[in-house]
Amino acid sequence: MLKALRMDLYRMVRTKSTYIILAAMIASCAMMIWSFYVTSAAFSSGMMGETGADMNLAALMPQTIDGYFDAFFQGNFLVLFTVIFTVIFCGAEYKHGYIKNVASVISRRTGLVISKLICIFIEIIALHALTVLGIIIGCRGFLGITEVNNVRGVVLEVIWGILMNLSVASVIMLLFIIARKTTLPMVIGIIYVLMGSTIYSLADLIVEKLFKITDFSVAEYTNMGNMLSYVNSTASQSTLIRSAIVAVVYLVVSAVVSCMLMNKKDVK
Repeated sequence: MLKALRMDLYRMVRTKSTYIILAAMIASCAMMIWSFYVTSAAFSSGMMGETGADMNLAALMPQTIDGYFDAFFQGNFLVLFTVIFTVIFCGAEYKHGYIKNVASVISRRTGLVISKLICIFIEIIALHALTVLGIIIGCRGFLGITEVNNVRGVVLEVIWGILMNLSVASVIMLLFIIARKTTLPMVIGIIYVLMGSTIYSLADLIVEKLFKITDFSVAEYTNMGNMLSYVNSTASQSTLIRSAIVAVVYLVVSAVVSCMLMNKKDVK
């Protein structure tokens, strides 16, 4: 497995998409901070009035660094870039025949799956680190916001974000191993990220109609649902425990099934 990991790490470091995705993450963070800065400047200069819409917009703007972490980490950017990187990284070795070289130097193909998860994990950490730096620098440098109400909550939000994104990546990797094509997992992943809330609402409606259950939420038992709706800097201990269990279950099951499929399928 160590040989496979070294080769995958080498490939990740040499691949342009690794840095393009990191750069896109920085750009997304900068755009979000800039949009808040422009809106804040408009209010300060009196360009925006006291209409209902303007007042509602002002109320939605975060007033602390915690709020900006919640706004970004409960958005789609991080998980979207995670999905894109996972598909590109897993697909590149098949596209260029690299998988044959890796498979020839390891005794068990389980190492192929684990090495990819480790590389994806490193990329996810880099994405989160850049996001944290971008938010802090943007808030302090452009918005003049320095107040942090709950440092522990922000730290836990970042750690949980890394875990849940890795869990999502493991599912996407499994889809790629099944399909052996980049199109299907990429399309499914992007649709899931962008339309997850709609899918959960529809599923909740179906459950309510069929089983007459009104207090059940599918989102609580999915990674995307927890990321978008439940895990933030003020999340309760029970929410964090539940979301961590959900993430670990998805991660372990996806990794185990991926290893089983990789051992059975021919490497082409």
